[in-house]
Amino acid sequence: LSPVSTNTVDIISARFSETGALDSTFKDASGAHPASVLDLSAGFHDRGRDLAVLPDGRVVIAGSTASSATEVDALVVVLTKDGALDPNFNTTGWKKWDLARTDDSLRNVAASADGKTAYFAGYSTGNSRSDDAIVGVVPMEGAAAPVVKNDPISETANDRFNAVAAGTAGAAGKFYAAGYVAESDKDTALVVVRYNADGTRDASFGTAGVAKINVAVGKGLLEAVNALVVQPDGKIVLAAQAEGN
Repeated sequence: LSPVSTNTVDIISARFSETGALDSTFKDASGAHPASVLDLSAGFHDRGRDLAVLPDGRVVIAGSTASSATEVDALVVVLTKDGALDPNFNTTGWKKWDLARTDDSLRNVAASADGKTAYFAGYSTGNSRSDDAIVGVVPMEGAAAPVVKNDPISETANDRFNAVAAGTAGAAGKFYAAGYVAESDKDTALVVVRYNADGTRDASFGTAGVAKINVAVGKGLLEAVNALVVQPDGKIVLAAQAEGN
C-alpha cells in the first residue's frame, strides 16, 4: 500500500468500531488506504510505540524517527480525529528532538484529564555512555513551548523510563514516569519519579522527586517497571519484572 515503504519502517494507525469493523474514515491525507500511514523520515525508520486519545478525538503518538542510518530522534505525532496529521501541532503534525545520542526514543504517552497537555517517557542510548531516561511535557494547545529532555536518575549508571501516567487527587496537574535505575553492573531498582507541570521534578515526592525500591538487592536481577496506574486516591500501582542478568 502506497506510501508504505518496502525497505523501512513506517507508522501505521487504524481504528475499529465497537463491533470490530474497520473504520474506513480514519486515514491519512493521501486517502490511499483505510488507515493512517506515515513515512516521515524519507527512507529511514519511523516507529510509533504508544498513543493517547485526547477528549476532542485527536490522537497523540510517542515514538522515534531516524534522520540517518545511525541517528534516531525522539518523536511526537498528533493526528486529527480522522487520522490525518494535525497542522495545528508544529504546522506539520509532528516534531522530533535530537538529544545528542544515537538513539533517542519516546516509549510512552499519557494525556492530562483536560487534554491540554501530553506527557511522555522514554530513554536515550548510544555514544558509549550510560542509558538516560527521557521525559517530556508537550502542550496540545496554546503557545507554550514543549519540553523533551534527558533527565538521568543516575549520572553514571543506566536508567530508563518505560511508563508514564497523569497525576490524580492532590497531584492533579503533575505526572509520573517509571522504569529502572542501575545500582551496580548487574543490579537495578524499580524507580518512579513525579514531575511538575513544567517537567521539573516534584521535590515533595520521595527523595527529591524520586522513589525507588530494589526488591532483590545484590541478586544480579534486572528489575524494571513496565506499567503504572495512578488510582483516584493518588496512590501509584506498578507492574514490573525481575529477571536474571
